[in-house]
Amino acid sequence: MVHEERLQQETQERMLREEDRREHADKLVTHMEEQEEVAIERLRRAQDAQKAAYEELERALTNPPPPIEQRQVALGGGGMHKR
Repeated sequence: MVHEERLQQETQERMLREEDRREHADKLVTHMEEQEEVAIERLRRAQDAQKAAYEELERALTNPPPPIEQRQVALGGGGMHKR
């Protein structure tokens, strides 16, 4: 009888330890999923910024600004000023 009670108690303790491990693992998985969501959002923002920079570079390369002399005339500068 004592042996059976001890076996039952050991089994119950093992089950409780296993439940604690499972709860800890679940919390860890939840935390890792949250970190993954944050990392994915950060990556998405970085990709958006990279895409915008690439598009701006592409526009600059396909539509280069006029020579500096033309820009100065357009701005009313008329050329180089001597001091």
